[in-house]
Amino acid sequence: MNIIKSLILSLFSSIVLLGQAQTFTSGNTYVDSNSYIEYFVGNLPLILSSPHGGYLEPDSIPRRDCDGCVYQRDSYTQELTRGIKDAIVSKTGCYPHMVINLLHRNRLDANRDIIEAADSNTTVEKSWEYFHRMTDTAKAIATRQYEKGLYIDMHAHAHSIQRLEIGHAVWKSDLQQSDNHLNSQIVLEKSTIKNLANDNINNLSHAQLLRGEYSLGTMMHESGFPSVPSSTDSFPLDTQLFFTGGYDVKRHGSRNGGTIDAIQIECNQSWRFTSAGREAFIDSASNTLIEFVKTHYFSDFKANYCEKLLSTSNTNQESYSMYPNPARNTLYINCRLRNASIAIYKNPGILVFEGKLVNEQIDISKFPSGIYYVRISNAHKSLSPKAFVKQ
Repeated sequence: MNIIKSLILSLFSSIVLLGQAQTFTSGNTYVDSNSYIEYFVGNLPLILSSPHGGYLEPDSIPRRDCDGCVYQRDSYTQELTRGIKDAIVSKTGCYPHMVINLLHRNRLDANRDIIEAADSNTTVEKSWEYFHRMTDTAKAIATRQYEKGLYIDMHAHAHSIQRLEIGHAVWKSDLQQSDNHLNSQIVLEKSTIKNLANDNINNLSHAQLLRGEYSLGTMMHESGFPSVPSSTDSFPLDTQLFFTGGYDVKRHGSRNGGTIDAIQIECNQSWRFTSAGREAFIDSASNTLIEFVKTHYFSDFKANYCEKLLSTSNTNQESYSMYPNPARNTLYINCRLRNASIAIYKNPGILVFEGKLVNEQIDISKFPSGIYYVRISNAHKSLSPKAFVKQ
């Protein structure tokens, strides 16, 4: 059965994996016996998960109590994960897979091995097993339909530097070294995108995929979300905290084999703690993940896979860049769109600036500090909105 035929069947019929009695249908949601874990079945080579965003604290399950355990919930990461899933569905008509832990982290930490995750509670152990079994199921479906794919594990950090931290299980000390070092076999062996580094359509090196022009960090940075590693911010300093990637991406990525790569995204507080910030992040992340899969995995994505994908979602036909971000007095914009107009919003619906994009620089010195959203358009098209921080 070829890949195209497999996808067509997946869109109209149920999928039964070998060795499993349960049937999974694209677009449907399944839960474990206690409704603590949720799995939304997709038909794209993209898997999203939220292991630390749950709210449930049932009295029947005691709090975890172990040395070194972390109990704090990653605030709003469940909302971000669901939002990205919904945005991709809206933009493409296709479904990413999604696995959500609904239990609070003080009951279950789905990003740890089972001993630390469940603290020997049999009920929690079953939910942990379901979380990872459904992630394995999503990987198996994506592999059967597309032969390869990408797993994104959504997290949150409270570090002082307001930037996304993009984790591939590559240590901070490795990122601080040369591209030659990052391309060495010893570093590649621990990378959760090892398969992509060995097989990507533009023949990019591991270092380029980590922090080059088309790395996930750079693509997010250019859409208004400062990120490390990226071409602008290539590595964290010794004095700066940085999450490299945890149990989930190490288990489900390609470092130990397979063709599903994994990346951990740690979202900073400035985007998570307001509805406007979350909306901007969701819009940008959904566009960027679609573009990332197209750029690195499938040159014929539109023709041979989900036929609606690029025709409805590619908002990057006429890209633009803006810098610096954060900005203090002047925002510079590089845009190729002819006869363009620009609108800047403090919050969705609150217009603070509007005019023609003439000299490609905007005076923002009198703007109050905060998060702003830029929309550029002309009579024929509207480009994807981007966000920036006014200091």
